[in-house]
Amino acid sequence: MTYHNAAKRILSAPIGSDRLASQRQTLLLRYLNCSHRGVSFVTVLGESGKSASATMLSHAVKESGYRTGLLSTPFSHTIRECINVDGEPISIEDFTACVSAVCEAESAIRADIASLPPRTEDELTELTDLQKSLYAYQATNREFRLFSDEILLASALQYFADTKCQIVILEIPNGTRADAYHLPYTPLVSVITATASSDAAKKICSRLMPKTVEIVSSPQPPEILRQISDRCATINCRLTVPLKNQFYLSDVAANRLDLFYKSNRYTLNSGAHYQAENLLTVLETLTVLKRSGLRVDPETAAYQPSFGAVGLPLQFTFLSLSPTVITDFADTPTRRVALAESLTYHKDVFGENVTLIAPCSDEDDHTVAAPFLQKGLPITTVVRTTPPQALRTMKPIAKALSPSDTLIILGDRPFVYELHRALIGLLP
Repeated sequence: MTYHNAAKRILSAPIGSDRLASQRQTLLLRYLNCSHRGVSFVTVLGESGKSASATMLSHAVKESGYRTGLLSTPFSHTIRECINVDGEPISIEDFTACVSAVCEAESAIRADIASLPPRTEDELTELTDLQKSLYAYQATNREFRLFSDEILLASALQYFADTKCQIVILEIPNGTRADAYHLPYTPLVSVITATASSDAAKKICSRLMPKTVEIVSSPQPPEILRQISDRCATINCRLTVPLKNQFYLSDVAANRLDLFYKSNRYTLNSGAHYQAENLLTVLETLTVLKRSGLRVDPETAAYQPSFGAVGLPLQFTFLSLSPTVITDFADTPTRRVALAESLTYHKDVFGENVTLIAPCSDEDDHTVAAPFLQKGLPITTVVRTTPPQALRTMKPIAKALSPSDTLIILGDRPFVYELHRALIGLLP
């Protein structure tokens, strides 16, 4: 398998998952024979701020001397950016090898399930655990085929095992894609970043696993925090929330944020206010890891300058500067607010005419544009469309674009990718 074929295998696979994801992932890891004994897992969930929080946490843990694996879901240029060890993306050779191993395991499992002979109930009790798992999947009458995120997760876990990672941080995507991230391991800590939607909070809470040592949540609206607290009580898990009365900003610039928390000073290479809450959540997560016996200490002065060196992920991607074309996977109200705040530091690249393209939904145009208008961004036109209509929608827009205009495309990953493809070749 070539690198191109490996990347294509993931990107062309169906997006989402189903109720059998846990069974598939367990079988895959057994066939891959990759052990994660002694590895501490941290999961990062939420509507907004997952990538930034996971990046900061990974950096801080790595600075403590631990070999750290990070699986994040967004990428700007290559899918290899999703899988990192100690801040370095997986190499082309290792990525190809890991994806190839997962695909071979998938074919082997499918063949083994198809060749299973009929057995009685008494005979099944005498089989090995692996054989029982194969028969259990056969009983579902579903073909063993992997979804996109299942391939990515299994490939990452294979790489983290090969590189002997001691701590693994997993960013869990939103929506149906999260169903693919079923682990046969209980995370040491689960982190919940900013979440505004009650429905999203309900889904996030359902993914918090019993026996997790502790849940760390960003400061949340009261209703969201109540849902998280109730879930923690149900699974008998401790909940930690940053103390906002021990936090204050000391200096804010376009590319720097200085703040104090619990009498310690920290610097971030980002001027966006929402990153401060992400940092507070990371600091509390480090405290939990320390309490769990790991050699990390957020109060040590050595950490304080280290956050300033973290390359935080951009909240958006520039595809073009003449005209300015910006894309972002802002598929929730919370993410639109975060995107609007990020864009306020780049107003100088905006032209007089700013067109916002978003997917059709129950929200009206004013609601979609409101976060940007409140930040003083001059949204002049809002266009709503669907992926099947992408080319038809983009043709007149691209034809009318002048070099000084700005185009913002936001939505979920399939929507943005489809409009991006339609836009290629149409720009003046």
